[in-house]
Amino acid sequence: MGPSVRLGEPPQISEYTVQQVSGVKLYVPQGFTAPFELTVEVHSFFGLFKTLHLEGWKMI
Repeated sequence: MGPSVRLGEPPQISEYTVQQVSGVKLYVPQGFTAPFELTVEVHSFFGLFKTLHLEGWKMI
């Protein structure tokens, strides 16, 4: 399963670990592992909009 982006909390929040990146909540599935390093970056567009960038994800 690859990463996905959704607005709001996941339906079964107990299955996730919550992490904060630059004021944005990330819900990471419990037990999620990757064989390589992943980096989440938050970019801002004119200070109004925020976008998340996932670096290091490889489609296999």
